[in-house]
Amino acid sequence: MNNGREAGEAQPLLPQAARPQRKINLKLWKLWAIVAIFATLLVSVVVLLTRRPIPPLFYPPLDYSRDSLRLLQLHPGSGRQEIQSTISDVKFISNPTYSALSYTWGSPDRTNSIKVNGSRLQIRENLWNALHDLRDPKMTRVLWVDAICIDQNNVDEKNHQVPLMSFVYSRAQEVLIWLGEHKAPYWIESSAPSEWRDDWAVRKAKASWWTGATHAFLYGLVHEEYWKRAWIVQEVGMAPKTIRVHFGRQSIPWEEFMKLIRLYRAATVGNAVNLENILKLDSLRGSKYKDGKTYSVGTLLNSFRDAFASISHDKIYAFLGMANDLLDKSIQIDYLRSKYSVYLDVITFQNSSTFDSEETLIDMVYFSGLVRRLLTRDSGLVRKDKPFFGYLADPNSWMYYGCKDGECSDFVEMDPDRGGQMLLGWLILDLFTDFMKWLGSFIIWPTKEYIAVWHPSNPEVAETWLSYPNLSSNLEGIKVRGAIAGNIELVGPSYLDIIGSSETTRKWDATLSGYFSNETDLSKARGNNERLKAILGSSADLGLRNIVSFDSTMNEGNSASDASPRLFIGSETMLGLLPPNARKGDLICQFWNASSSAVLRRSEDGHYRIVGRAGIVRKGKSIHWDVPIDREPFISLSDRHIDLAVDMEILTRLSFDVVNLPGTS
Repeated sequence: MNNGREAGEAQPLLPQAARPQRKINLKLWKLWAIVAIFATLLVSVVVLLTRRPIPPLFYPPLDYSRDSLRLLQLHPGSGRQEIQSTISDVKFISNPTYSALSYTWGSPDRTNSIKVNGSRLQIRENLWNALHDLRDPKMTRVLWVDAICIDQNNVDEKNHQVPLMSFVYSRAQEVLIWLGEHKAPYWIESSAPSEWRDDWAVRKAKASWWTGATHAFLYGLVHEEYWKRAWIVQEVGMAPKTIRVHFGRQSIPWEEFMKLIRLYRAATVGNAVNLENILKLDSLRGSKYKDGKTYSVGTLLNSFRDAFASISHDKIYAFLGMANDLLDKSIQIDYLRSKYSVYLDVITFQNSSTFDSEETLIDMVYFSGLVRRLLTRDSGLVRKDKPFFGYLADPNSWMYYGCKDGECSDFVEMDPDRGGQMLLGWLILDLFTDFMKWLGSFIIWPTKEYIAVWHPSNPEVAETWLSYPNLSSNLEGIKVRGAIAGNIELVGPSYLDIIGSSETTRKWDATLSGYFSNETDLSKARGNNERLKAILGSSADLGLRNIVSFDSTMNEGNSASDASPRLFIGSETMLGLLPPNARKGDLICQFWNASSSAVLRRSEDGHYRIVGRAGIVRKGKSIHWDVPIDREPFISLSDRHIDLAVDMEILTRLSFDVVNLPGTS
């Protein structure tokens, strides 16, 4: 049976009146669509033509003749309201009242905008979050924020304002530390300001510690990148009595924060670098009025040598404003200066400093190497890992919402069946929530967080520091303090002969055995010889590259073997490697905390001059040149100490690779 229509069969037609009506409707819809599109385009064009462009931010000029700063008036606001502010310049003599913000800049790739003086200013996301949470719904807050109050594109202004930053923080009514968005445990969220006194916080934290919420919260605060910044040392160290630690919209006083940090340290296995930095900062604040040495340039640079800065100059400049031995601005802050010029500035200051002069003399060789390392140290970024402390520790979980700070244990104990069912329900909800987040991560990629790490030190490149014209005359008469380790008693074969001839090695061992008649001395010498041969092994470049003569004409016309460093035997079972121009009777001088030794030769006028650099092994078991860390041989009361005057070139050569900073994780 054919249900279809035959080929010639007539099709039923619509009523004649209906057909044109449908066409009219279609035409009307098309007309309305065209009109709507045209109207939208017309409105857009009108808006573009009539909209007044937002001008770029014009910074009010600062009066460089008087100490002054700009202050940010953060206007009231809340929620999704745009951040509105104004900026104006004030002089310190007017005694302005303001809060200074201490924070980390964050990634330059993530920005947001605010209104400043009617203009739109792009700032980094972390600062935007801070301003959003710090603004008051009803009152204007007056803040000093470096990224906004200093014109970052004006180098002259930065050179003028950066030296004042310690003054800015010390004159602030309070310093606000911003650690980012962290949801605190319930006992903190529900607390009143009046409760934060005595040991209340510690008791509350201990009572709920078993849930993991307080532990997880403090872990998040401790592992913020903020604690790695070089500039915060000055910001926290020079802050007035009042410091508040902010996390989201909540904050606690610095003193209460430190009580929780000490509790965290006692309850945590192993100490994170950031944790030690926090404790060091608190110790620094406590020593401000007690120990002047803590605030010296040398101590600050060495104590906070692992601090990070985006600009290499700031690894030095960040500490100058708070240094109490730098009162005459003898180190000028100038971001256009080369690294060598900054290095020269710091050594010039240190050499002329009268602050604890003996300590300065003893530290000079080590300090010289440290300054260069700070200016050239390389850093990188690695993914930040976040440990899972459990749902009871997560304030954003259903389990925590039901249990708060462990209160669920009470009703579970009273009604185990009902309490157990509630816990199971919350657990299922949390697992389902995590599953949905996991599915969502395939659609919206979660933001990756990174932490800054230091790379291990590489061997220093001599040309970077020795290629400047008139290097030796740039700074003469640099005073250094050393300690005599002994004298050269026998000069042995060259390094090239030792590694190239087994016969030479056997003869050297035999010479060593015949030289020491005392069995105890011979045993020590043999141990030192094994250390020496290990240093001179296949990876010996770092151990050999700096064993050089300081006489530039010494190597002219000599064979490779004659120009090679030579092994030697010294007094008190000392062995080592000498520059080729060293000879019997020369003295070996060590420097504190440095692997380098100087070869000294007495001149006819009775003074000693440095003829080259050596490396020695006498004490210890490590496969490295000896590094003296005991300061006693270097003090004035020791009969081994010796003061020397060197120029910039010799100081630089003596301090090459004496500071090797490890990588961090």
